[in-house]
Amino acid sequence: MKILATILAPAFALAACQPVQDNPEEGDATPAIDSTASAPDNAAAADKIDVPQSLVGEYRVAGIDGKELDIPVGFALSITDTEIHDGQGCGARHWRYAYEKGVLETKRFLMHEDNAANCPIFRRTREWIALGEAIDAATGAERTRANGIELSGNGRSVTLFSQ
Repeated sequence: MKILATILAPAFALAACQPVQDNPEEGDATPAIDSTASAPDNAAAADKIDVPQSLVGEYRVAGIDGKELDIPVGFALSITDTEIHDGQGCGARHWRYAYEKGVLETKRFLMHEDNAANCPIFRRTREWIALGEAIDAATGAERTRANGIELSGNGRSVTLFSQ
């Protein structure tokens, strides 16, 4: 019995490493996007290796427009099947998006401007403003060599890492 277990254990371990086939038609909640939408400006950039199948997740913002984000307070994004959120309450921004095969379309649909003077100071920095502008401009998404996701387009970019 021990011999059989010794022989089968590596086989099971190798089987677990095999890729799983996804069926994109099952439960696909991604809205249809304009087939004439342009690909990201830097689609051929050497540091991009793959197109993520989905953007859904919780992310920290690691960079904006190719520059590492180096500020005392970090920025986070929550991405659902159809929306991107950069927080709740005062100054929070929300976008609706469509994403398919690397092509991304975003449309800002809500911004809480409840007494903007009382919003946290980080909600009024140039980095926070640049983050919103870069998401507004994004036309594509690609995975980076460091396993991050870069939203980019129209000369702007946002680099995200899973939390």
